[in-house]
Amino acid sequence: MHHTPSATAVVVGLVALAGLSRVVAAQTYAPEHAVSLSAGLSTAGALWRLPAQPSLAGSGAGFDTLELARRFRPGLTLGVGVTRFLRPGLGLGIEALGVVVPMASSCRLRVPVQPDPTELNGQTCNYVDGMRNTATAFALQGTATLRASPHRHVSPFVRAAGGIALLGRGYVQMQAEYLTETGTVGVRRVLDAPGRLVTWTATVAAGVTLGSGPGGRFRMEIRDIIIGLPVVAGPADAMATEHPVPATSFRAVHRPTLVMGVDAVLGGPHRRRY
Repeated sequence: MHHTPSATAVVVGLVALAGLSRVVAAQTYAPEHAVSLSAGLSTAGALWRLPAQPSLAGSGAGFDTLELARRFRPGLTLGVGVTRFLRPGLGLGIEALGVVVPMASSCRLRVPVQPDPTELNGQTCNYVDGMRNTATAFALQGTATLRASPHRHVSPFVRAAGGIALLGRGYVQMQAEYLTETGTVGVRRVLDAPGRLVTWTATVAAGVTLGSGPGGRFRMEIRDIIIGLPVVAGPADAMATEHPVPATSFRAVHRPTLVMGVDAVLGGPHRRRY
């Protein structure tokens, strides 16, 4: 029996296709899962400034003016997340992030000052100036990760995330202690907090992982954690001494953060045997 040239070509093509299919099958990618733990340190920065807050004098005869401000101090972030890499270079996941936000307040009593034997506003400003407090934010974000050279020991990556955050109080709220005429200690609300506790959050990051294959990997990255935080936009009613809530707005606040972490990796490329 003799094969025609076209029949021979068909047979050769089928053999080549079968060989190619075997190679592709041998290199089939199994989804990779990475469980991540991380900790970071964020930078300092300004949060808000209120140039003129009227404040009732202790004598009740008039108002003084307080210049108030609040700024961030460096703080910690802690995160845990899970990422599923459906492709070697693309992963989708979820991350829970805790942000600790230490803050410092400042106050300046502007002149002229109303006559007041108790110096109530002077005491208030002295107490607030330099006062430190800590606020928190707990975020839940969806993540998307793109990585280069995923199977090499050093693999650069970029990540974007977005979600919601639950805020603790302390971003706006401000109070002071003072001595009364009888020598007892009183507590005075300078500014009260708005009621909203839920906000939005987003993160962009770039970094590298060290290590390849299943097992543990070390990760180092630079993040910009962006949170919609309440900031003071105008003075509170000076007569509302019980709940002096100022005009507020939500502003995108950037928290540049250096993060280090470890990834526990399961799955990934494998070869099938036939």
